[in-house]
Amino acid sequence: MRPLALTRQLLTASLLALSACASLPQETPFPLPSQSGSPTDWTAVFARPTDIEVIPLVTGEIEVDRSLLLDLDNTALADRKDRKQWVPVVAYLVRHPTRGAFLIDTGFDSSFSRSGHGNFGGLAPLFDFARQSQGHDTASLLREAGTPPEELQGIFLTHMHSDHTAGLPELPHSVPVVTGRGALSGYESPVYASNDHLEGIREVQALDFSSVPESLGGRVLDVFGDGSLFALSTAGHTEGNVSYLVNGRRGPVLLTGDASHTREGFEQGVAPGKVEDRKAANASLAHLRELMATHPELHVRFGHEASDWDLSRGIQDAL
Repeated sequence: MRPLALTRQLLTASLLALSACASLPQETPFPLPSQSGSPTDWTAVFARPTDIEVIPLVTGEIEVDRSLLLDLDNTALADRKDRKQWVPVVAYLVRHPTRGAFLIDTGFDSSFSRSGHGNFGGLAPLFDFARQSQGHDTASLLREAGTPPEELQGIFLTHMHSDHTAGLPELPHSVPVVTGRGALSGYESPVYASNDHLEGIREVQALDFSSVPESLGGRVLDVFGDGSLFALSTAGHTEGNVSYLVNGRRGPVLLTGDASHTREGFEQGVAPGKVEDRKAANASLAHLRELMATHPELHVRFGHEASDWDLSRGIQDAL
């Protein structure tokens, strides 16, 4: 392609993306139960597991720079070089015994089985950076797992980056979407992705951690008030970033989201390379590491750790 033609194509794509991002959903408070404060004793919490379960759904892979996953300027990784690598894009089906089924993050919709950029907008259609096996989109995997998308009671987003929102277009718009407070400000740059993922969604419900005192794990909310699902404020990667802890009978599971992309980063205490607030990202990772060090019985699953999963399967074993 001639340089002038490419420049025109880039400019056109950017302008289209900018126009698509003209409006975002309204942010409203998430209706927390009265018993939603931070736990003062995680040992007591884990001694009372609940009948909640979490089923990971591997919905595809995305190719990224290692420097996005890890802060390669950190001295702990002085010998690491930047390179491209494929990492999984995961959603989590959470089944609560009385409240029903929920998603944590939304993975990829079926458009990623048809092209290497799926439903990403902006300049994304000029590149191939994603892949998905047929039938491994989030909506199809939900049906295969026995929970049709129409039965979802809510969608909890760890943050608003496009690899976490790309399943939304094929999920019912009537299902409430929940984020951390301020997370909408971190929606992807229009040069990279349009807000088509949010089309038809008029509001998002926001978890507000501002009145919660810090404890082990940082600022924590008991989402349902019954000790089954906890939201942990892990701001830094983006504003309003949230990690989740599921307290089920197979043992407590910490889902870091993109507060820690990889096992290596978590174990070395190295935050992601792409963050909005480096100081906050480092502090959030330190809170999660402290929780894990104090409670080694925690099973930890990271934002994009390939070794956590059998990538040939969409539906993984329940955690």
